[in-house]
This record gives sequence, C-alpha cells and structure tokens, in this order.
Amino acid sequence: MDLNLYPLGSIGPLKLGQPIRKVINILQNNHQNYGKVDVITSPNKPLYDPIILQLNEVGLTLTFDQYNQVLSLIEFYPSQNSAQMKYKSESLIDSSTSKYSYKQIRQSISEVSSYKFSEFNSNTDQEQKEDKILKHKKKEQENNQKEEEEEENQEEEEKNLEEKKEKEEEESEFYEGKMFYLHFRGLTFIFAIPLKYQTTINNEKDITNEISHQLEPNKILIYNCDQFGTPKPIALPKTTSYMSKVCYNLESKEGILSIPKKKINISLGCFTQQVLSLFGSPDKTFKKNVSLQYENNLNTNSFSITEPLYDYFYNYFEFGIDFLFHNSAHTLQKIILHSNYQFASDFSYYNRCNFQISINSKCTITPFTKFDQILHHFKEKPHILTIKGRTNKFENAVKFYEFRKSGIAFEVYSSYIEKIILFKPH
Repeated sequence: MDLNLYPLGSIGPLKLGQPIRKVINILQNNHQNYGKVDVITSPNKPLYDPIILQLNEVGLTLTFDQYNQVLSLIEFYPSQNSAQMKYKSESLIDSSTSKYSYKQIRQSISEVSSYKFSEFNSNTDQEQKEDKILKHKKKEQENNQKEEEEEENQEEEEKNLEEKKEKEEEESEFYEGKMFYLHFRGLTFIFAIPLKYQTTINNEKDITNEISHQLEPNKILIYNCDQFGTPKPIALPKTTSYMSKVCYNLESKEGILSIPKKKINISLGCFTQQVLSLFGSPDKTFKKNVSLQYENNLNTNSFSITEPLYDYFYNYFEFGIDFLFHNSAHTLQKIILHSNYQFASDFSYYNRCNFQISINSKCTITPFTKFDQILHHFKEKPHILTIKGRTNKFENAVKFYEFRKSGIAFEVYSSYIEKIILFKPH
C-alpha cells in the first residue's frame, strides 16, 4: 500500500479536518489495508480529552479535536509500517537501505522550514519511554519464567541473556540523549540520534553523507499551522454545513427546529414531503418496533399473517438528526439529536449535531452541557427509567429522562447528554 504525504493536508485518503465519522468509514471500507482500529478515550473527561484512533498494524495514530470531532493531528511511525510513504509521488524510502532515511527525505522535500535539536525530556516522550521500558521488563519476566519452567540448559540461558542485553542497549540507544526535529510547514520528522553520533552531531551540517543513510525517523507528524509554522487548531470552512447550529426554543408553542446557515425551518407535525424537500433523501430509513401480527380468521377457521403499519424513522447521519413519522398520517412526531459521544452505543454512525436548545432566557443546552446543570431550569419533575439492554462501552447504564409538559427527553450517561428527543408537549 502506497500512502502519499501532503504537509498541512493528508496521508493517503486521511485528511486534516475530516469528521471522525468520515474517517472511520474510510478505515472500515479499507479494512484489509488498515487493519484493527482501537479507540482511545477518557470516560471521565470526554469534554476535554481528544479522541484517538490507533492503527497499530500500519503505525498510524489519529487525534481528533473533542469540540468539532475533526482530525487535527496525524502521527505516523515508519518502523511499524509496511506501506511505502511518498511525497509528491516520490518515495521517502532510501533505495540503498530499503528504509526511511534522513538523506532520502531531504532529497525529496527540499524546502525546510526549520530544524532543531533537543534533549529527550518532553512528557509525551517520557511516557512512551516508561511504557516501552515497562513492556520490556514484563517481557523479560515472562522470558525468565519460561526459562525456569522449561529448565533450559546453560548455553540457551546465556544466549537469552545476551539477546536481552542487546535489546536493552538498542532501547537505551534511542531513549537517551538528543532528538533531531526536521520541520516543514505542517510536517515534522523526528529522529532519535544514536548514542555514538550524539557528540559529533550538533547541527544539521554535522550530518554527513554516511550518517544521513543511518538516521531513520521514528515519527512523522502532520498538523495544521500558520505561516510561521506554529501549530493551530483546525478551522472549519465557512462553506461547510458541518457543525452548523441547530436551534430549538422550548418556550415557543410552534415547535420549530431551525438551521440558520442552511435556511431550514421544520416544525413538529409537518408532513414527510416537507422534510424531504429541505433535507433531501435520508441516509437510511427503518421501522419502529417491526414485528409480525397474527390474526385469527373465524370464517375459514385458519390463520392469516398481516404486517401492520409502523412508525418509521428517517436518519440523516451528516446532520446528526433522526425524524420519526406517524405510520398512517405521515406527520413528524419526534426529532432526535445526537451528540456522538465516544461512549454512545451508536458512536461514529452520526456526525455531532451542534444543537442549541433554549429552555428559557437564562439556559441553552448544547452538546457540551452537562445534564445536572440544567435540571433545575425545568418546572416539572422528569419521568425516569433505566434503558434495559442499553449500556455504553464502559458497561454503565444509560438513563432516560422525559419532561412531558416541556416536550423534551434526554438519554444521559453520567450527566453527559447522548441524545435529545423533541416532541409536542402533552
């Protein structure tokens, strides 16, 4: 698999600024190339910590901004990857060593923004160092246990000890001393300088032709930055409808949902055709509580099977919205808005809906509002139930709070609002 590299942009089909739903769809559709995807997230601080997708089989780590849920940082570990990285269709692999090298990178990418040397002292790198050392120690203990159980002879023990020593030396070679950062605009290569060269290399001019073949990058970063190379958050294009505000006022009796940027206004009770004309064809439709109904035919003394009419949903994944329609009247009964939290059962099926639900002049609910902050703004007590069979990935129950007089309900996990359901008050 070849992956083309673009500073400030992308690696292969993965581009900075893509919503997490789109990225996961790309990975799923190309599972044979990317392999298993691990989602790393914090259940305790989902509003603050980024979402990370780790693809160990290809050496990729993808970091997403928690607010917009768009790809903000791409990390690539060449040593773990069997793919060939290219820049403007030119391979970054040194033909003489069949590995990524400093020399080949400098030949392929000529315009260097800046470079620097630094001691190995960042928190992230230190954590990686400690993690690798712990893994090494664990493996060493397992090897020791295996040696005892199998009662290996002295010759094999000496051989294993020798291998361990070599591994320790190899680890220390890259986890002590200087790191060399080669910066381009929106693209950084990080090299670990082997111990034997650390006294001779103090700036880029000291990297001789011989050394340049041996310097391999252990990490490549792709990120957004300004004209001076300073990293900055991803700004959504003004033309995009992604994360557009979706507004609703609970004090209004009209029950109108509006998306000002798209000039959309839709009201509860409207017909299917109005939704289709404003939102287009749904991404998916499904019936609510589909089951077969058996009726006894007394005239023939036999049974006939009929399929009754059911309420049905229109799913709009791009908007993060579902619409529920009445089975025979075909009128809009409920509107479901999705926060797309990483612990939700339907995480990554929807884009995050950037809803703005006004309870009153003093309180507006957004995807980042915690449920216990808004409870006192309601004049009624909610009907509460624990949703059976609904647990999130952390195996905690999801609770359902319904305010019938206000026409709103919430699916909540640990005070975080997963979904909002809007309906006519009753």
